Amino acid sequence: MKFVYPVDPKNGKDKLPVYLKGASNLTGYYPIGRMNTWHGGIHYEGNNPLKAISDGKIIAYRVPEKYYEETINNKTSKYSNGFVLIQHHYKSPDNKQELTFYSLYNHLSSFEEMEKKKFPNFLTVDSYVIASNAKDITKVKGVTIKSGRSGGLTLAVAPKGTVLTFEEEANNYSRRKVKYITPNGKEIIGYTWIKEYKGEQLVDVETGEVLSAVFEGSNGDKGANLREEANSDSAVIQLMPRGTSIEVDENDQGKTGWLKVKKVGGKRVTGYCHSEGLSVVDVVILTKENLIR
Repeated sequence: MKFVYPVDPKNGKDKLPVYLKGASNLTGYYPIGRMNTWHGGIHYEGNNPLKAISDGKIIAYRVPEKYYEETINNKTSKYSNGFVLIQHHYKSPDNKQELTFYSLYNHLSSFEEMEKKKFPNFLTVDSYVIASNAKDITKVKGVTIKSGRSGGLTLAVAPKGTVLTFEEEANNYSRRKVKYITPNGKEIIGYTWIKEYKGEQLVDVETGEVLSAVFEGSNGDKGANLREEANSDSAVIQLMPRGTSIEVDENDQGKTGWLKVKKVGGKRVTGYCHSEGLSVVDVVILTKENLIR
């Protein structure tokens, strides 16, 4: 069982600090206070985060919405009744002795202050989204959408059967400006070949329908693949677009490698995604509405 100080010593090189450095202790000694009466804790004043003194389980906590104010002798002070109570269970190395004890952390930050700074980990959960640099694509056959009238970069391949929207009137150029909407709704503006190519008409010049499957490439969407099994050779169920929120199975949360996915964009699925294509975002589970007042 690991034990630590609730705050880091000012000098990190001190292995055996004589007292709890960082604490003012002007009035809050333990176990006997300045007035020679029982004092059940030690005072700490400062901005460093507090830590649990040992491994344990949070069994109760309270977060005030804002600090309370008290005016005495024309001086107004703020205080908090926020606390965290942790239950610890100790077992000796020889398993002959066991002890359950508790640690209490009192007068903690208000909800309003945590909103401005940072919520502690126990008030957040990991939420997964498809990373902004996820590189998986879906290959299709159709016509290319180029970045310029004379060619340039291939922005996407519009699949056969897709209807493109012409963004300019008919002209004598070989390529015509079009708008292409990818399967996941991304809008791509570029240029596609209008005239015959090797004796084949690629796009209907009246309706914009893609008639040919002569070229192969990405349909323009990028993201992370959801696969049937936890390996890169498994069949792809769908491409999850960048920025999509997903729910990972609780047994895989916090892990790396192949993770089991339960929901994609709120819809239930069964499949696997590699952690390389994911970003983890902390989501606060506490709101002002469920504070105890």
